[in-house]
Amino acid sequence: MNEKYLVEKLLNSESPSIRYRMQRDFLEIEPDENLRERILASKQVEKIFKKMHPDGYWLHKGSGDGIDYSMSSSTHFILSYLAELGLGKWDDRIDKAVRRYWALKEPQKWLSPPDYLTGQSCLYSQNIRTFIMLGYKDDVHMAPRIKTLLNEVRDDNGYLCVRKSFKDSTKSCIRGTTKALMAYAELPEFWEHQSCKRTVDYFLSRNVYYRKPELTEKIRGGLQLSFPFTIDVSLLEPLYALSTMGYGRKRALSDAWNDLDSQRDASGYYKLQWNPPVPFKPGERGEGNEWVTFYALTSMKRAGKLKGY
Repeated sequence: MNEKYLVEKLLNSESPSIRYRMQRDFLEIEPDENLRERILASKQVEKIFKKMHPDGYWLHKGSGDGIDYSMSSSTHFILSYLAELGLGKWDDRIDKAVRRYWALKEPQKWLSPPDYLTGQSCLYSQNIRTFIMLGYKDDVHMAPRIKTLLNEVRDDNGYLCVRKSFKDSTKSCIRGTTKALMAYAELPEFWEHQSCKRTVDYFLSRNVYYRKPELTEKIRGGLQLSFPFTIDVSLLEPLYALSTMGYGRKRALSDAWNDLDSQRDASGYYKLQWNPPVPFKPGERGEGNEWVTFYALTSMKRAGKLKGY
């Protein structure tokens, strides 16, 4: 399959967000200035902002301020979708929503902000990546979240949310650990940190998604090519994060790369197997998909698996 053909198709996509991400994250060049205006005018972005409360948050089915991390239409997930679409703190609405989120003090349901004190690794790890993508890496609010990420890796090298029913002997969760891995991918200054290396080992020692010690049974039956990234795990996430950090050509990733390659349509695009029911609809399930293909190609490039790039 001619990967250069796919690269050119995405670089000339009708979606300004795809073109923006291809320039910024695949080619690693400064995106065209006019793409920001086109992104803001896109139907997906307009639809999301129409649902935004004037005070700076998105309601989940009309209740709460969107702090319950399990809801894919919660505020922090909406912010993650906007980050994927190429938005950043340069948009005043984004800045308003982020700063309101950081300012929350009252308990919401069974979680109590700020997010890094709730013990929900899926939540604070996903947020770290989102806030960095939106341009807040050097903000004072990031330091305690990153400190929590570094301090919360467990004895089995993974992460786990806090629950009364969980014990020290409870195995770590691949969901929380995947979100932590994705957060580390945005923090190159910590790639040599022991906590990051242990998180990487969690996946390498399992050939990405196999149960230990036999390495014959896939965790959760395997991972789908899902997008956008929510509380569940997409096969794209460990491939993207590990490739970004320099581990993409490790033998431990062989089955995961094969699984990725098996999900292609006749044109070579990678298929979208699942997407959450959210305002950001990436495409039709079971069909070749630009977003999945973007992450696949970017992962392959960073792993040194694309000739000519």
